[in-house]
Amino acid sequence: MVTLGLDPHPGTHTVVALDLNGSLLESLTVLNTTEGLAQLQLFASQFSLRRWAIEGAGNHFIATFVKGLLERGETVYSICPNLTSQYRSRRGRKKNDVVDATNVARALLANPRLPLLRSSHSQRELQELSRAQRRLSEQLKSNRGALKELADDSPVREIREQVIGILVIQLKELRRKLRSIVSRVMPRLLELSGIGAIMAGTLLAEAGDPQRFPSADHFASYLREGAGKTPACRSILAEIVV
Repeated sequence: MVTLGLDPHPGTHTVVALDLNGSLLESLTVLNTTEGLAQLQLFASQFSLRRWAIEGAGNHFIATFVKGLLERGETVYSICPNLTSQYRSRRGRKKNDVVDATNVARALLANPRLPLLRSSHSQRELQELSRAQRRLSEQLKSNRGALKELADDSPVREIREQVIGILVIQLKELRRKLRSIVSRVMPRLLELSGIGAIMAGTLLAEAGDPQRFPSADHFASYLREGAGKTPACRSILAEIVV
């Protein structure tokens, strides 16, 4: 079995192939283009027994490629960036794309019980919605701050107020869509104290379906490494994994 560690970026992707002992067999860096993704597939095809370890497999710039892998029945694991970072720091190695891709693969070798990634249209929807919500929230905060600094007779005050109004409406719609999907996927989250549609949507977007984890402890461990690193997520872990 060869482990293919993939370190994806918006502009380029780097893949390495490691044997069962963690020794580097080959590596390849390609552009994030149709031709580049075809090169990744060709690189992988030389290994008949293979599995993919992909750092941040839910990122939009690698999502289409990951979807294709899952549709073809490939074995795929999404590696939390925190896990890769901790593994790299333990080994005391410098950072570059090949080293990062190697550490992604070695993180899977060191944690063989990580859950398989499953194809989920709902998770992809939640990722897009929750990330859009964060971006628009930042824009709203910025515009409100800028409005406070404007004089009452400023010629741009009315424009700024209109922008704020539009952002508020958009955020309400995003919250409604998040609630709708969470209600369909895991409605119990919305019943927990201290968690609303945005928190629930973000949690499921980053962690995926909790049922893919072999136990509640594995789910909790994954959340502590990745999606659960915020205090708000940690505070509701015990209730979620029951």
